[in-house]
This record gives sequence, structure tokens and C-alpha cells, in this order.
Amino acid sequence: DLISKIAARANLQNDDGKIELAFDGNRKLIVVDVIGTLDECRFTYEGLHVSKEIARQYYRKTKWYKDVEEAKREADVKGIKDWKSLCRSQPSRLDLGLKKIICDMYMAATNECTGLNLFDVSSLANTVKEYRRYLSEKNAS
Repeated sequence: DLISKIAARANLQNDDGKIELAFDGNRKLIVVDVIGTLDECRFTYEGLHVSKEIARQYYRKTKWYKDVEEAKREADVKGIKDWKSLCRSQPSRLDLGLKKIICDMYMAATNECTGLNLFDVSSLANTVKEYRRYLSEKNAS
């Protein structure tokens, strides 16, 4: 609830998220990772992902992703735990234009969620517009 309220400051919808817990030495449950970030939650802005899901979607369209899926299937059939050793390719570098958009998105979301101007970037609304433009250009080509 708190994360959703803070995200709403940036007009973000908190679709879901996760927290990582562990037991300390006294078997007391403790949080062991960050919470409420664009990496830990699945946020959307007017229906568009504003999280690491953007990079996932980019890589799902690559040959490397197909090779990963094939390597996982092959490893499963052969009973091999390390599917990575069976993968025929490496991921390509993230498109530089998309990389800038993702970086700007993280910084703009931080600015707007905190109410502070920590980073010199455009608003999240403008960054999302830039991402929509990027997507339409990539889909047109």
C-alpha cells in the first residue's frame, strides 16, 4: 500500500512486486533486498511498463532469447542444470537509444516519487512519450 501511494506521486500504477526475505541468526524474518524500486516492482504508466520489463521485452525479440529458450529445453531433456553452457550465442548490447530512455526513466521516476530533483532529466511523462516514439519507430522498421 505504501509503495503504491509513493508510486502514485509519479502517476505510476504498482501492478505487482516482490520482496526478498531471509532468517537472521535468531530465526527472525528480515528483508534482505531493496523494495519498491523499478527493479523490484512492475510499474506501469498509462499502461506502458516502466521497469526492467522494458529491457526484457527488447531481448525477447532477439536471436539470443531464442537460443536461451532452446538451451533450456535441451538442458531439461539432457538433465543438465547449467543451460548456459548450451546457449549458442551471447546477448547483444542494448540499443543505445533505448538504454538512454531506460536510464532517464529510472531517474525521472526517482525524482517524482521522492519529490526531489536528484537527477537533471526530463519528467517521467516526457520520458514515456520518448519511449512510445521509440517503440513506434522500431515497429515501423
